[in-house]
Amino acid sequence: MESPSITRLSYVVLVLFVCLCLSSIECTKKGPTTGHKSGQVEGYVKDAHNLSSIDSAGIFAGTEPDTALLITETDSTGYYKFGSFVGTLTITAGADSYEPQIKTITIEENQIERLDFLLEKE
Repeated sequence: MESPSITRLSYVVLVLFVCLCLSSIECTKKGPTTGHKSGQVEGYVKDAHNLSSIDSAGIFAGTEPDTALLITETDSTGYYKFGSFVGTLTITAGADSYEPQIKTITIEENQIERLDFLLEKE
């Protein structure tokens, strides 16, 4: 019998995979983003208890919950950045052994927005 944390992690990975597949189909239908508008969101992902950086945390951003139009991961300092987007994004940060966290942010044209995450251990 699988442990609850493995089952939960498997579920999270499956959901993220499905979101990635669906967003790829949606991006293909719309085509690449062209235009002159650009904005950025950046921030850090850290452990909520000791504030240590979380390396290789997955960051998934979409225009609705459960979509992933933009995907990146944190570097060794816990830093991430998305560029070339204007509008409202729902951003999910997650890492092994941590509860995922979801936040929403509006990115304005030619602005850099800061969005940090403090993740709790499972």
